[in-house]
Amino acid sequence: MESARRRAAYYEKIVLPLRHQNVAQAQRQYHGMQIGVFQLLQAKRDEIEAGRNYVETLNEYWLARTELERAVGGDLPAGPTPPSATPGTTTGEPSEQPHHMHHGGH
Repeated sequence: MESARRRAAYYEKIVLPLRHQNVAQAQRQYHGMQIGVFQLLQAKRDEIEAGRNYVETLNEYWLARTELERAVGGDLPAGPTPPSATPGTTTGEPSEQPHHMHHGGH
């Protein structure tokens, strides 16, 4: 459970922001005619893949936590804050509002 929590936190705090920055940079380069559409699409594909991996690690965390609670016969103490369910938050607390991805479409 702790391993899955750490992986999800890594995706949330490191991987997702970097992928988002890569897409923003690729969009600027595309608009400046420095890269082609395929490089821009690859950056976006990488960002989406990172988001999918983040959701999978969150799923692993919550499944592991549920199994552990079942094994100990009750709720676990609060302990370390689980990763948020919304990418891009920095508090580790689940967000009340849905996350909207910027698609930059024209």
